[in-house]
Amino acid sequence: MRAEGGGFIGFTDSRQAWDVVLPTDASLRLSVDANAASSRLDLDDADLSTLAIDANAGDVNVALPGAEVRELSIDANAGSISIEADAATRLDGSVEMNAGSLEVCAPDEVVVAITIEEGNVTFSHNLDDLGLTRVDNTWSTADGDADVTLRIDGNAASFTLNPEGGCS
Repeated sequence: MRAEGGGFIGFTDSRQAWDVVLPTDASLRLSVDANAASSRLDLDDADLSTLAIDANAGDVNVALPGAEVRELSIDANAGSISIEADAATRLDGSVEMNAGSLEVCAPDEVVVAITIEEGNVTFSHNLDDLGLTRVDNTWSTADGDADVTLRIDGNAASFTLNPEGGCS
């Protein structure tokens, strides 16, 4: 752990940066609570049976190059989540957002399937603007099995696939 900044009235560190190295030769379960925090998770080549992220008033950037996440669960309340995938990423999960935002960046060769729980007028997305194939409430970037599959339920929230300028 590396601490930055000074202390104030009993608090010794106002900012912390942690570098944690996880093994890539075993399947792991990872849970992250980013409450009023800014976090970057570099999970290159990770094999995760479960990745659970709780971002209450938090900002979480998840980089998943070469990673496999069999069960992603995100709960973002006034939180901002960014997910970066590459051609080797395999991801399946669900996202619940209240007053939050989600960005997913994936190269063109990655098949992405996004299912949006319809009926909430306070949820916005850019999927119609991208020219994706839509069947019922699921948008896909291409035919075939999806490499990245997300089910999203949002309230006063937004989802952006491949935002201009990339993920934050």
